Amino acid sequence: MNMKFTPLFLRVLCLSVLAVIAPSLAVAAGEVDTDFNPGANGRVFAIAEQTDGKTIIGGAFTNFGGATRNYMARLNADDTLDAGFNPNLDDTVYSVAVQPDGKILIGGEFATVGGAAHVRVARLHADGTPDATFNADVGGGTFPVVYSLALQSDGKIVVGGNFTRVNGVGGRNRIARLNADGTLDTIFNPDANFTVRTTVLQADGKILVGGDFAVVGGVDRNRIARLNADGTLDTAFNPGANSQVNGAAQQADGKVILWGEFTSIGTVARSSIARVAADGALEAAFAPAPNSHVRSVSIQADGKILIGGEFTTVGPNTRNRIARLNADGTLDTTFSPSANNIVYSTSLQEDGKILLGGSFTSVSSQPRNSIVRLSNDPATETLSVPVTSRVEWLRGGSSPEVTQVTFELSADAGATWSLLGSGTRKAGGWELTGQSLSSSAIIRARGHTFGGHYNSSSGFVETVLGLSPTAEIAVEQPLGTNLVDGDATPIGFGTILTGATATPATRIFTIRNSGLLDLTGLAVTIDGDHAGDYSVTPVAPTTLGTGGSTEFTVTFTPTAGGSKSATLHIASNDSNESPFDIKLDGRALDPVLDDDGDGMSNAAEVFLAASGFDPVVSSTALITQLKASGVLLKSDVQTLALTEPVLERDADLSFSLSISVEQSVNLVEWLPVPVPEPVVIKFTPVAPAPLFYRVLGKKP
Repeated sequence: MNMKFTPLFLRVLCLSVLAVIAPSLAVAAGEVDTDFNPGANGRVFAIAEQTDGKTIIGGAFTNFGGATRNYMARLNADDTLDAGFNPNLDDTVYSVAVQPDGKILIGGEFATVGGAAHVRVARLHADGTPDATFNADVGGGTFPVVYSLALQSDGKIVVGGNFTRVNGVGGRNRIARLNADGTLDTIFNPDANFTVRTTVLQADGKILVGGDFAVVGGVDRNRIARLNADGTLDTAFNPGANSQVNGAAQQADGKVILWGEFTSIGTVARSSIARVAADGALEAAFAPAPNSHVRSVSIQADGKILIGGEFTTVGPNTRNRIARLNADGTLDTTFSPSANNIVYSTSLQEDGKILLGGSFTSVSSQPRNSIVRLSNDPATETLSVPVTSRVEWLRGGSSPEVTQVTFELSADAGATWSLLGSGTRKAGGWELTGQSLSSSAIIRARGHTFGGHYNSSSGFVETVLGLSPTAEIAVEQPLGTNLVDGDATPIGFGTILTGATATPATRIFTIRNSGLLDLTGLAVTIDGDHAGDYSVTPVAPTTLGTGGSTEFTVTFTPTAGGSKSATLHIASNDSNESPFDIKLDGRALDPVLDDDGDGMSNAAEVFLAASGFDPVVSSTALITQLKASGVLLKSDVQTLALTEPVLERDADLSFSLSISVEQSVNLVEWLPVPVPEPVVIKFTPVAPAPLFYRVLGKKP
């Protein structure tokens, strides 16, 4: 369906266009962006994207972009410092999570925000001022800190770090959950015995946690565990790491990437990064082997994996603190930037460009203080409404992988939005079905992106589509099965005989208008090498309103033997599927020949095809048995496709067999043999009832 973007949302459209034309700029992935150089005077840990293109930065700095910014700053979409955003914290920010309403959750070591008490967790308004209605207080332990925030779709917040008390309630050891207003979720208490560094939501609502712990909920779990949605331990997941796990991320296929400071997973050697199946089983083939710690990982929509940390080699290859892996874990040799110190944070922007945060002072020999942006391969994404009942958001290339995708609708030019539903995974992206969309609607797709130190920061990307009315053709064959325009798989007409007495094969096609305008100019034609062997009934009517449908029939009547292919074309005013092309295929046999050489004529085999014969495959053994006994056994033919049952069972379990006789001189034409009256045999099986019956013909 060829929907159009309204001028109101040209920014999103331009991003898509740039992703498509990026290769013409001849900038290799991994090159330093010379136009981006804000600079920070301390480490950068947290990076999160907003839907308006702005970027939130958190860390251990007091100056950012040449201005005083205590531990937190924001860049505008044009990369200039957002002068109006200055939360002014008193200590380090490790985690940032952007809410759907634009408010910003932060976690770290701070005790005040904007001069007001907000201890290790706070919520900011979109302008950076603290939200006074959100009053969480996380503390306890020797050095209390919040490393990770994971925002659930219901607004609750999973908090991980090194603490033992939340909102004055003790026994909340290193992991807890807050309600949307900052109060403690009292039913959630996993209880880890040491630091939790990462908390990651899976698509099914379960929660991956990683860190330094050895016990969760009283059960041994070495540095990695999975919780059920209620906080209880998922006992089926137990990969085990021999040292600190810094982060975890779930891929689109459900597999989980783990990274940190470990040298083994379970009993198998793995240096700093590994991948496990959804059940926790280690993937043997995935072994990139960086020589030191991995601090951050970001996953592209094409499956490639960015890693940042302290390493200087990946496998045998030199890679200084930043590298990219192919989806199978092998090194992407086309990507080779180099940082002179630790990369703590990796993050993908909407257009696929890469933001790195850390403690470095140069990247690829260019001065960059703690933050840098790198070029990347093209990012692709398309939001469309193929039919009025379905919205589709396809994402590819270097676009950031997204989770918790939602689709929304606005009927007032974007002033307000209502939720259509949550997206489900499909090949190449996400979709939402079961809709009935109006041409006056605007559709928005949004998804969470993840990155930062410990994979503990999350932002949003979104795409907006303004619908314009179009006609949209949908073709079904058989009824209820949608065909794809230009599909290489033909519609099959089977094997039939040639000649005047042969029975033609027919297929009924249904045309539907699933668009928002009338579908007009409907006409069907056939061309190709054997177009003359197919005929088509005219389409009537030639105009269909929204939701309307019509049928036409294609008949296969070959005049000579052989494979017969042709292409059917359906013309209409559909803007991108006219003509709608459908391949046709059938096979014709001369009735008097024996194409497969098994001793039975083509006509005989086509006649017996309903009983399991393939007319073009030799069935010599079966033919011999049939000639010898006249009996067709179940062991010879697996499927009987008769139009009517030979034996029909009555309600009282008795069986009736009606017999009629026909005669033929050529196995093609059959004439009835008159009998004085219908012959009907009725019987009731004796117990125990047998499974099979057969009818035998014998000489008197």
